[in-house]
Amino acid sequence: QIIKSVINLQKGNQLSIRYGLSSYERISLYEGRQHYIDAKYNHKGWNMIALGKYLESEGYGKNSLFVRPKINISKTINKLGGWTIEYGYEQEKNEVIQTVDQSLQDRSFDFNINRFIIENNQDNQLTIKIEAKQRSDQLPINGALVESIKTNELSAESKWKINDSNNLKWTLGVRDFEVIDQEAIDQQSKTTILSRIAYNIKLWNGLLSSTMNYDISSGQEPKQEFTYEKVEPGQGNYIYIGNSSTPEEDELFLYEYSEIDTANYIKIFLFNNEFIRTNNQSLNISLRINPHKVIKNKKNFFRKFATNHSIRFNQKVEDNGEESNFQPLNFSLDNVSLTSYRSLIANTLFFNRTSTAFDIQLGNRLTENRNVQIVGIEDRGLAEYFSRLRFQIISATDFIVNVKTGTKTYESNFFSQRNFHIKYWNVSPEINWRPTANWRIISSYQYDTRLQQLSGMETANSHDITFESTYRRASKSSYNLSFSLVNVEYNGTANSTIEYDLLDGLKDGKNYLWNLNITRRMAKNVDLNISYDGRKTGISPIVHVARAQVKATF
Repeated sequence: QIIKSVINLQKGNQLSIRYGLSSYERISLYEGRQHYIDAKYNHKGWNMIALGKYLESEGYGKNSLFVRPKINISKTINKLGGWTIEYGYEQEKNEVIQTVDQSLQDRSFDFNINRFIIENNQDNQLTIKIEAKQRSDQLPINGALVESIKTNELSAESKWKINDSNNLKWTLGVRDFEVIDQEAIDQQSKTTILSRIAYNIKLWNGLLSSTMNYDISSGQEPKQEFTYEKVEPGQGNYIYIGNSSTPEEDELFLYEYSEIDTANYIKIFLFNNEFIRTNNQSLNISLRINPHKVIKNKKNFFRKFATNHSIRFNQKVEDNGEESNFQPLNFSLDNVSLTSYRSLIANTLFFNRTSTAFDIQLGNRLTENRNVQIVGIEDRGLAEYFSRLRFQIISATDFIVNVKTGTKTYESNFFSQRNFHIKYWNVSPEINWRPTANWRIISSYQYDTRLQQLSGMETANSHDITFESTYRRASKSSYNLSFSLVNVEYNGTANSTIEYDLLDGLKDGKNYLWNLNITRRMAKNVDLNISYDGRKTGISPIVHVARAQVKATF
């Protein structure tokens, strides 16, 4: 049996109240009654919204009570320039009791939230918002709901729109998480912070534009334990070197580039309840200089230049309480409490960037990555300088030359036999032909030389000839076919760790690689992807890897 009734009261746009009562009954099995109210009031700057639900039921061996009131009251003071004061309250209580022994079920809970906000008119040039919030959680202990957690939060945010192309935004938040009863929850009391400063600027009609973001936060990192599991070739991220039936961690290598179709091990993380509290900070800066924004004479030489610059730092430092070594804006690798570190510095100079006739690029890229694991420190680094020249031979045909030189490093405290310091240089001319708007054919040659500057001083020289064809029909299908012949000269030990790092998974001698990838739109939101990779490296047998995937987007 179902019964519903609703009462509506309304006074213009100033006041509206809606009350409802409903009941549901299955004789001798279940009986439930729900009350709800929805009230709104708006008059002379006062605004109130009240929502509430009250549900009680008996049946199936349980009595339950569910309560959810929510109220927001705000007042806008126009005489003070549109400042608004707001108070909010919210509760949710779910109490379930077994009728046999009147015991409280473990899934019962009760929380209360009180919120206070003060803010000015958000259409102002300078906006400010301050919020204070308190939450109290009651959890079941010994047959009763007992206050177990109390959380206090204070946050502030502001946005200053200096002009149409220059604005500053910042946020700052502090959260105090207090565990009152350790029996109810297996967590520790802690204080966390979250802050962010973002500055966007555009000067001289766009000649110079920049974005800067700096973030500080608190968090926790799991103590990572892992193992390796063998999978089908091409389905993994690691490859094993050696003859053991139980590979050790230092004998497994993360794939890079061409190793993807033979990697047959995956790393599985073993979850545990051990965490490390961390203080985190990140800095991102991008700068773009475009002289063509202010130089209108198209024949002016300096108008053809442009530059892009990027700086990124990300650091996590262990929070050791009073002995914490966290220092804002200090991204040094020398911090003894460091748990992880990432950095990137990239610069690119463009000349004649928008021209279809020719263009030139010069740049460099510096990266540093550090992970602090239980077994020690692991560092990876890259320092690369590059140039790119493109000019149009005839219509729809470009000649492109890429040159790169740099060093790639890896250092591990525990697995020192894996360390490398590789210096490399390569040049790659290619011809890029577009017979139609949908079809592209590329033929390229690459000469690459590499020197391991540690231990055995191994060297590798390679000659790579590649042909690639791509055909695309917008929103319908794409076809990509490639074939590469790579002749490698390597003077080091076969099946060693440095061989994989120097040769990217290839072997001494002739290496053949081919690939076919087909993507087809089967329906409006369904794509079919079929790929096939083949390789013949050195004297190793041919490897074939085929994949099929259906992707549906909802």
